[in-house]
Amino acid sequence: MEITQKDVFQSHLLTHSRRKWELLDFKIVALLCIQLTVDTNLCHLNKSDLEAQLGVDLNGDRIKESAKRLMQEVEIRNTEEKWELANVFEKFTYDQGEISIKLTSFGKECFLDLKNYTAYNLDAILKFKSKHTAPIFQLIQTWKKVGQTRKMSLTDLRAYIDAEGVRYDRFNMLRILIDDAVAEINRISKLNLSYELFKTGRKFSHIQFKFNKYQQKEISPELQTAIDQQADNPHAYAQSLKNKQKTETVYTAPKSVKTKPSQGDFSNNELRHMEILKPMIDEGQSFEAVQAVARERYKFIFTEEMWTYLVG
Repeated sequence: MEITQKDVFQSHLLTHSRRKWELLDFKIVALLCIQLTVDTNLCHLNKSDLEAQLGVDLNGDRIKESAKRLMQEVEIRNTEEKWELANVFEKFTYDQGEISIKLTSFGKECFLDLKNYTAYNLDAILKFKSKHTAPIFQLIQTWKKVGQTRKMSLTDLRAYIDAEGVRYDRFNMLRILIDDAVAEINRISKLNLSYELFKTGRKFSHIQFKFNKYQQKEISPELQTAIDQQADNPHAYAQSLKNKQKTETVYTAPKSVKTKPSQGDFSNNELRHMEILKPMIDEGQSFEAVQAVARERYKFIFTEEMWTYLVG
């Protein structure tokens, strides 16, 4: 479960909230997360880029329905007597295939001003076929150092994965849904996910998920220091520690790219980020260094094709 340039970062507050999202909504949020930068609460997406990455055809109406769901309040719940409702997104604008998304102050807390955060794999989210799989996958990421979640009531699980209603009141129907989600996660990841059910009296009442524990050796010394010091953005802080320790720049070329990319191979948003990162290349920074800054500071995936294009 190594953290890579394709990991998405979001606050535990959002991960543990109750959201009435469909699978498309989870995927759109994951993609916008990697486009956000620390100095803005506004994100731009292109319909054609979304279609290519999601592998589906989208139109203005379908995007509008997703926007309506994402604009709804999410419920941050601790107990029956303590809860909070908040909006993550303030505004969606659609104009001839260009989508602009503005975060609320709570949304910035969810994606930018990270203190306690969840990191989950973008590729996995994009491959899921069930809307119930995505929240379970996100949930277990917050417990990846332990290898198991806390015990969770089945009532809370129903609300968390948006499986409330008469159909899932019957335990057998809920269990089929859970089994399908676990099977899908195991098919796409290496988590080896399973679960254990617990009874209160004669009825099953609680569930606990278990999976392969996160390997501590995968955390760099700099990142562990950042976590120990409770840095607001551990990954950015870890990178700054690496930069301080760096005494000389070592050029490391990426893997070869079959054909030289052209400007038309990239979206406008990608070109904007590439322009921001180009001075690092001009200064002789390595591919890995530029990629790390793109990931940690701009939540942007910097690819070998982009490197080849900029190096010329």
